[in-house]
Amino acid sequence: MPRSHRLALLLGVAALSLFARDAASAGDIDFSRDIRPILVEKCYSCHGPDETKREGELRLDFEADVFAERDAATIVRGKPEESELYRRLISEDEDELMPPADSGKVVSDKQKALLKKWIAEGAEWRVHWSFEKLFKPQIPKLQALKPTGSPGKFARGEFVRGDIDRFTLARMQREGFAPNPEADRLTLIRRLSFDLLGLPPTPAEVDAFIKDASPQAYENLIDRLLASEHYGERMAIYWLDVARYADTNGYHSDNPRTMWLYRDYVIDAFNANMPFDQFTIEQLAGDLLPGAGRRGRIASSYNRLLQTTQEGGAQAKEYYARYSADRVRNTAGAWLGATMNCVECHNHKFDPFTMKDFYSMAAFFADIDEQAVGGPQHTKFFTPQQQAKLKQADARIAELSKTVKSLEAKPEQAAAKKELKQAQAERKKIHDSAPELIITNARATPREIRILSRGNWMDDSGPVVLPAIPAYFGQLETGDRRATRLDLARWIVSPENPLTSRVFVNRVWMLLFGAGISTDLRDAGTQGELPTHPDLLNWLSADFIEHGWDVKRLVKQMAMSGTYRQSSLADEKKRQQDPYNRLLARQNRWRLDA
Repeated sequence: MPRSHRLALLLGVAALSLFARDAASAGDIDFSRDIRPILVEKCYSCHGPDETKREGELRLDFEADVFAERDAATIVRGKPEESELYRRLISEDEDELMPPADSGKVVSDKQKALLKKWIAEGAEWRVHWSFEKLFKPQIPKLQALKPTGSPGKFARGEFVRGDIDRFTLARMQREGFAPNPEADRLTLIRRLSFDLLGLPPTPAEVDAFIKDASPQAYENLIDRLLASEHYGERMAIYWLDVARYADTNGYHSDNPRTMWLYRDYVIDAFNANMPFDQFTIEQLAGDLLPGAGRRGRIASSYNRLLQTTQEGGAQAKEYYARYSADRVRNTAGAWLGATMNCVECHNHKFDPFTMKDFYSMAAFFADIDEQAVGGPQHTKFFTPQQQAKLKQADARIAELSKTVKSLEAKPEQAAAKKELKQAQAERKKIHDSAPELIITNARATPREIRILSRGNWMDDSGPVVLPAIPAYFGQLETGDRRATRLDLARWIVSPENPLTSRVFVNRVWMLLFGAGISTDLRDAGTQGELPTHPDLLNWLSADFIEHGWDVKRLVKQMAMSGTYRQSSLADEKKRQQDPYNRLLARQNRWRLDA
């Protein structure tokens, strides 16, 4: 094996050892960390959410199904030998052995030991971490730290700047780690400037910060950066990528798409510290808000950020299906951290999403008035000032037109006609200077949405569905009224939805620490990565909502932490035992993006 491969293998093993310890011997089995991943990987393909692939009418992703009464109990709490699940895992009979030999799946001895110990200890069941109702965990109590005088060692009070640090330090202490010392002032101002503005500090700004001896110097720096217009640009870059702003416009050819008013809306929203729940509602349904104004109309053009076609011979029906699917995929990924892509063709094999959920979500967007083939139409979008000037110009043109008609002498009509022509030219200049935008208009009657068998747009045999959120999360209460995009948007940021705050907080954490608390930013489902600090993520997410979805406060909260301020240097122990810095016992190092 090449040396580089051996090194990578050793680093990977060292990292995994922190999170996949032999819990069977350690006695600290965690269902989410140790047990559910086994069930997902080894069992869900035949006993998971997809009812079309489910064998033996046995479902292992819901607690009620796992512990339901059967002739042979699947799991008997406290008694692994009487539990059919465990008995099948260790059976020597090929007809009984699970997973079957022809499945290609093998449960290791270590995994069997984990399952046995879990059952023996009572088989505690927990909902998947991102689907749990959001709650605010208790802030951990810390062990006392004694200063040793050694580099990198310091007392608790010098590291703990806020509640974030109490969570991260508690985890370090459990693993026998100590945090790094605070980075030097030059490093801190460069780090903050790049993370909050995407730009380096000027030499004058560096000198001023280094010389500022006031206790508030660091906090004042953060406040100044958050007040910069470049902060909104920095945050917008990431969000615009999530919203696929810069994606190509065409399936057939890369035709022009003018959407920079939406880009400016996103920048302005972050700079004005628009609450994230409002930011969400305006993008998904700003055009449906009562008295929707210019801002809501611009924001809702988010719904038009997708590929379209102008190809001759393209089938409108096919592309309506493509546009619906794209909107479901992007909305679910951006706000819910849910991978609903595969649900277009079959029920999800790992998460509680069905084909009906997919097409029911697509039905929310069936009200969008658009041309399937031929490219989206750009609409002039006048500013209030331009609208006022156009009104004045129209009045002037009407007045001059009357004058021309009233004059009988032709050295008199000629002069008036010349003035009229100039007024018309000025109006055209005002009109042509207005920016264009592909806006979202709602149809009076939404298009019919059917479940498409295997995603086949030519198959009309599936049932018609109405707008609805994924059934796992309940249903919208709209009475006899058809649910709208506005209902969807309000649910996405409602207390009943446990995903949105967790997903967004995790994204912001990634911007300041180089990796999310759960590193898989677009999959918060059972196939994604468990958070390294689940209580911290829950605490931050609940705190974010409690404080009005205040994005600048969230960013400042993270930047003010001792965890963020640490030096990124790593000693030998940290490099060997935590090569990917999942314990946050130092700040991360990563390349700046373009």
